[in-house]
Amino acid sequence: MRTHKKKGRERLFILNRIADWVEVTNKITGYLLSILIFFLTLVLIYGIITRSVFGAPSIWTTEMAQYIFIVYSIGAGAFILQRGEHVNVDILYSILPVRGRAFLDVLTSIFFFIFIGVLFYLSLEFTRDSISLLERSNTAWAPPIWPIKLVIPIAVGMIALQGCVKLFRDLCILFKASDS
Repeated sequence: MRTHKKKGRERLFILNRIADWVEVTNKITGYLLSILIFFLTLVLIYGIITRSVFGAPSIWTTEMAQYIFIVYSIGAGAFILQRGEHVNVDILYSILPVRGRAFLDVLTSIFFFIFIGVLFYLSLEFTRDSISLLERSNTAWAPPIWPIKLVIPIAVGMIALQGCVKLFRDLCILFKASDS
């Protein structure tokens, strides 16, 4: 019996280390992506200056700003989920004890994983088609847009991993498990 408990603790320890790795990766990615806001600001300021001051609008600034914002917003999803900063209706949630919240999170994770699974599947198709065509924008600037679309399934995958970590942590709370 003792060896069975020891193996269980070892598995829990390994799962905790994997969960920690996912969270650290998402945290670093989130902080690195936050730097994109500075580039977005610079691109927009450049576009305003060239249009307003020099009377020569730049053909690439609006589109570049859109691409930066797409990467920033979808890429930060896992970081936002990790920090619990997503939109929540917490009328009931906020009054529940910790284990009650964990139970509710486990229960509603079914919907999360259905949504994220469909999103991941569709984003793979969307990205595959874009890469196979080496898709470019239909503007005068005509930059390749398949790299931007490639970010989508990667980011959705990281959101899914963070969702798995959240589910694991909630189950630990629910069943009072720990790696100690």
